[in-house]
Amino acid sequence: MPSGRPLVVGAPGAGKSVLAPRFALDHLSGAKPGGRIPVMLPLASWDPTSQDLVSWAEARLILDHSWLAARTAWGTALAVELLRTERLLLIPDGFDEIRSEARPEAVRRLRASLGHAEPVVITSRGDEFDAATASAGFLLPATAAVRLLPLGLNDVAEYLRRTMRKVVTGDLVSTKWDPLFARLREDSGVAHTNRLRNVLTTPLIEAPLLTAQSTGLTASRPRWLSKSSGRPRATTAARRPSHRGRRPPAGSPVRGKRQWLCGPGAAPTVGCAQRTGGGGETSGP
Repeated sequence: MPSGRPLVVGAPGAGKSVLAPRFALDHLSGAKPGGRIPVMLPLASWDPTSQDLVSWAEARLILDHSWLAARTAWGTALAVELLRTERLLLIPDGFDEIRSEARPEAVRRLRASLGHAEPVVITSRGDEFDAATASAGFLLPATAAVRLLPLGLNDVAEYLRRTMRKVVTGDLVSTKWDPLFARLREDSGVAHTNRLRNVLTTPLIEAPLLTAQSTGLTASRPRWLSKSSGRPRATTAARRPSHRGRRPPAGSPVRGKRQWLCGPGAAPTVGCAQRTGGGGETSGP
């Protein structure tokens, strides 16, 4: 991209915050001596009504990387010098996580701090960014939007078929997911089917589904269909690990009073459900 200023937009769960670190890693793998170092900055922590972008970035860099607080020969922090000498490629992640009333001011601050040539990678939900620029009265110059499109049902089905264990019955080769996707195609006009379709075609849900199924955390068959109503539904077996009738293996995250329902040994991430000893569930950080 000639401008070096992509704006990555997409719906919730489209993969914006996954694409950003992947971009950073790819950028580092091809980096040349003296080139910019990509660094992700969570915009949820920025209050643009009280801080300009550079001041906030300096403070955030020191908070995330304490060694950048060390003083240089000029008496300034390393973080300040890295920004001043243009050694960093900022990746402000999650513009939509800024308070809605502060987003127009954030657009103004971004434009003032970045000018027309400073490279930057910004991620946001599309509607929220559009509303903020409309309220601010201008766009960010030289910025090219990259929109992440939703997955198709056939794309998800094919991905799971290629990555899941196959079941061979005579000449038929299938996976445990095939009955579900066949039902979703048949009932395409039914409201509750469409809701489940929307969940399954969200990229954010694919990794937990694949992890749970491939590691045996779900029941032997994905019981997605309710026999009483015929409605596709995410059953208890699909939402949490099933250890009924057997003792959890040593080192399993379900041995203690907490279990992170994102696969064994997985660190809590956005979208994980935490179950406490009292039986309640809260969202992951």
